[in-house]
Amino acid sequence: MKKWNLFIAYVFKQSGLIKKSSYKNISLAPLVLIITLITELTLAPNVLAQTPDHLDRVKAAFIVNFIRYTTWPVPSKDQKKEQLSLCLYRNNLSNPAMSAIHGKKAGGLTIQVSTVLSLTDSHSCNILYITKDSLDLFVDEIQPGLNKPILTIADLTDSELSQARLEDILISLVRKKSSIGFQINLNKSRQVGLILSSKLLKLATIVGGGSL
Repeated sequence: MKKWNLFIAYVFKQSGLIKKSSYKNISLAPLVLIITLITELTLAPNVLAQTPDHLDRVKAAFIVNFIRYTTWPVPSKDQKKEQLSLCLYRNNLSNPAMSAIHGKKAGGLTIQVSTVLSLTDSHSCNILYITKDSLDLFVDEIQPGLNKPILTIADLTDSELSQARLEDILISLVRKKSSIGFQINLNKSRQVGLILSSKLLKLATIVGGGSL
């Protein structure tokens, strides 16, 4: 219960919708309602126009919690046991929201953020984040598929790419009218050996087959 309460509080804190002084005083409430509230406020036209970086902070908060509710197999020899490597695909660290993830904790491990310019450089990545600007390049490079225990997360909030072309993406951030939701490819996550928390799966739209 305490861990789940921190999950909720962290999303609030990262989104900038609460003051730091109020962080420890948030009462536990249904997570669906809270995430919906956050994203609806973030995507409201007046808020988005006034704070263009606000949406990036919310996405970053989602990414950190996706990481926290994922279990990886035993680390390979290329991966450091005390770290989780979050790789930004063809994207630099100039985005303050993404660079702020560097050094955060997930399951007792420290998240290290870096950039990869090609999938051939992703052998030490635990998480691979693909921004909307890099989606086409990723789709072209991914063939014939990525079958490694890498948590692939893509920003599809402004994309019209079909799901068939994105079968190697495990978690997709998607736009749902005035809010953000996320899709999980459960079959693919099982194929590559990643375990996603049932609490996370209950909030997602499951794509690519599979059942809870």
